[in-house]
Amino acid sequence: MFRIEGLKRLSYKKFEQQLQQHWISDMFPDCIREVYLTSNNTDLNTTRKAVIDSVASHKQELVPKRSFQELIREARRDRERAEKAVVRFYDEAGKEGDSFAMTAKTAREVTALF
Repeated sequence: MFRIEGLKRLSYKKFEQQLQQHWISDMFPDCIREVYLTSNNTDLNTTRKAVIDSVASHKQELVPKRSFQELIREARRDRERAEKAVVRFYDEAGKEGDSFAMTAKTAREVTALF
């Protein structure tokens, strides 16, 4: 009725085109942050995939950039915090009699869903 899927595809294609031109920009790490803060990873044809593809295509040029290195450090810190929060949640649930057992490996697997 509203052709939402077609609009999504068009939006995705336009975003990909913008990434092809602007991946070198100092604002690219901010774009990545915005994409990850405002989207989820349930759809394979998402803006996240476009960002990942762009980073993969230009990793040699991006990795030396200070702004990109800071983005990677942030992502690692956020992932570690999320893993600790998940473990803490399951530990607390286990103290209350629930039968949850959480290992660091399982916490990483759970947080990878986000």
